[in-house]
Amino acid sequence: MMPGRLITSALVLAAGSVLLSGCSTSSNYGAFEKACEEQVSPAVVAQWQKDHDDVPWNVAKIESTKSKEGSESNSDSKVVYVSGTASVKVGEDGGDTRKASWSCFSQQPEGGTHVSAAIRSLAIR
Repeated sequence: MMPGRLITSALVLAAGSVLLSGCSTSSNYGAFEKACEEQVSPAVVAQWQKDHDDVPWNVAKIESTKSKEGSESNSDSKVVYVSGTASVKVGEDGGDTRKASWSCFSQQPEGGTHVSAAIRSLAIR
């Protein structure tokens, strides 16, 4: 890897983790969105490396996010689907920037204080 890269091999290894203990709860979807956003960079790096045998320079300037409560929500847990877009700089000079679209499943057990999240789909354009 080139010196100064913001993305490290450890970040790629983190992509193998399916669930992430996220943030504390709030009255809105903020904790669900944050837990999902923390999954975006490792997922993009892993996908890019798989497709191009290289690691992008910088990932995950989250550009937009939207959330909706899942129909699976019940008294035992709350489910929120989060989706959004991020920008991915392929080269150090920033001349080649791509968009990534992603969706994520996030869940919080009733009475729990953490949110788990996993990327459902990812497309780099």
